[in-house]
Amino acid sequence: MLDFEAYRANPWRIYAAIFAFLTLVYLPVLTAQYAFLDSYEMLASGIQGQLHNILKMMVQGGRPLYAVYAGEAYCHATGIGDLSYMRAFGVAGIGALACLVYCALGETTLPHAVAIAGALLFCLTPSFQVYGAWDACSPFPWAALLAGLAFRLSDRGGVARWLGAAVLLTCSITIYQPAAMVFWDFAAIAWLLRAELPAFNRVVAAGAVMATALLYDFIAIKRAGRHGHALARATLTHDLHGKVIWFFQEPLFNALNTFALNPTVNVFSTAFNLHAAWAVYLPHANADDAVVLTMILLIGAWLYFGRNVMVRLLLALCLIPASYVPNLLVAENWASYRTIDALAGLFVVFAVIAALGWGRALRLRQAVPILCAGLVASAAWCASSNVTNEFAVPQSTELTMVQSALLHTNFPPGARPCFNMPNWTEAIAPVGRYDEFGALSTSQGWVPSAMAYLILHGRWSPNAALFTVANNVPTSVTPGCTVVDLRAVFSQGTPQ
Repeated sequence: MLDFEAYRANPWRIYAAIFAFLTLVYLPVLTAQYAFLDSYEMLASGIQGQLHNILKMMVQGGRPLYAVYAGEAYCHATGIGDLSYMRAFGVAGIGALACLVYCALGETTLPHAVAIAGALLFCLTPSFQVYGAWDACSPFPWAALLAGLAFRLSDRGGVARWLGAAVLLTCSITIYQPAAMVFWDFAAIAWLLRAELPAFNRVVAAGAVMATALLYDFIAIKRAGRHGHALARATLTHDLHGKVIWFFQEPLFNALNTFALNPTVNVFSTAFNLHAAWAVYLPHANADDAVVLTMILLIGAWLYFGRNVMVRLLLALCLIPASYVPNLLVAENWASYRTIDALAGLFVVFAVIAALGWGRALRLRQAVPILCAGLVASAAWCASSNVTNEFAVPQSTELTMVQSALLHTNFPPGARPCFNMPNWTEAIAPVGRYDEFGALSTSQGWVPSAMAYLILHGRWSPNAALFTVANNVPTSVTPGCTVVDLRAVFSQGTPQ
């Protein structure tokens, strides 16, 4: 059995192993050539020097640093192949964040094997799968990293450190607000896994740092949105009750189902009718898994905490809505996996706590390294399978099919391609969740023209103005259009 404790004195070997392991897991998205949904439009606009409107929307959404990154990355890219470098940047960010989580867990009383496993599990959740597989999300792991650094700085005390933490967290929020909530995941590690309770002034300081960053972002959103249409994600909600119901039905439900994109009904839960109390909030049949996991986490935490159990449980409960607060404050209700990274990470921390509690009660301490290895292996297999079968394979297949259809279409001189677009449900991937896992890019109105431009760029070099998108072909075909029937292409199935 490996002596994990021997590696504490030389953490760089662990850092290298973490990077190598995560690179192997996310390797399919680094080697495949594809784009995904918004990537097509941003890349085509960047090549043509017409990215201004997209960047303006990012700024209006309170993400000016994200706009800076997108402007540089997509304007310097020359084709779809270059997007793999952006995905590599995202995977590097995931590795760096995993190392920081490992450092935070290593400073607690956790066994070293658990600290390593917890860091890896944290960065293998569906949220980080999206961050690694979608080039448009590649800066989000770095936003989470800045948030983690901000908490670690604020937790050391002192006015100068608190100001520095506020700056770091503001930078994180202006890249991607949900990723910045990883700040609270590091708070959970520090406040729940250390032997002593957190000092009151440290809790207040963390809240003040977060409030400062959120307030700055809110002011920036209001200033940027004065001369344009207010986005739903940048408008405060007025339906608080509806938000609470939605939070239980989707974001919390998704996070509690951990790595399962399509969770199944749990027989134990059905037999004992454990989901009855949550019926209003979780009406779905597959909510049983989430309820059972909740019970396991609560009992395990009770077993682990021992003294001060009520204070720590109260802290844990307060961290749940805090980790999703930007999405709870705004009018937009879209619980995509890229928004629940902090919430899912929080449940990974809770799962570590519960596992230690159950292990202590069942006297399984000697089996901890083996159990950790099994959990990490299962999560890694799931993550690798998801990024392969939900992103790399279907998106590269879709690109190949559209490219074949375009290059085998005879366009008369001056003709404009018009597209009969497929339905959202005509997916190639085995699972479809939100606008992420398994989504068909060409089902969205803004994608086919951008995709066609990128495919034909360098072969035909058409001007972007030549492209129009037509639905319900042939009734909406305009004069001079040549129809490219994508619906027929996808109904024929995946090419062999």
